Amino acid sequence: MSAASSIIEITKMITNNDKMVIGKVSSCVEDIKKYFEDHREQYSDRGIDDFEEEEESVLCWLGMVDILDENGYVCERDYKDEKEDFVYFVNGLKGMSDYDLCIEEEWLDEDEGINEWAEILDDKWAAGGCCLASIDIDGDCFVLFPAKVSEMETFNDYAETAGYRIDYAANM
Repeated sequence: MSAASSIIEITKMITNNDKMVIGKVSSCVEDIKKYFEDHREQYSDRGIDDFEEEEESVLCWLGMVDILDENGYVCERDYKDEKEDFVYFVNGLKGMSDYDLCIEEEWLDEDEGINEWAEILDDKWAAGGCCLASIDIDGDCFVLFPAKVSEMETFNDYAETAGYRIDYAANM
């Protein structure tokens, strides 16, 4: 399986086969140069100003993350996120309602961080077979989304094929 196919499969899994989002990610990986030109500002916000300065696989991976974020399937949070912001943004993800999940602020300690909060959520959501996962983008942030525990190995296999990592957010 190619990196591009893996990225599309990851998108299918995260979005529960949202055809519009899959179409956008497919366009990204099928013609990354055009996608880069059309979304230059998003890449510039990540410090990438020239198509030639990054490997195409990096541009495709970041393109997928941005598309998933724009469509409410993932949220990108700084590792020093405030508890209230973390709860607000994760609770707003589409997968939360798909899996009938929630976060209550009382569960989380203000003095801890995303790794610890994710561990608590994994415990709270275990009965429903869910966890908080993260897409590694090689930075100091988390790209969070709710996932089925039973799919985590598949996520990781696809991510490895693309040259990246998806893991439990508690492990990032």
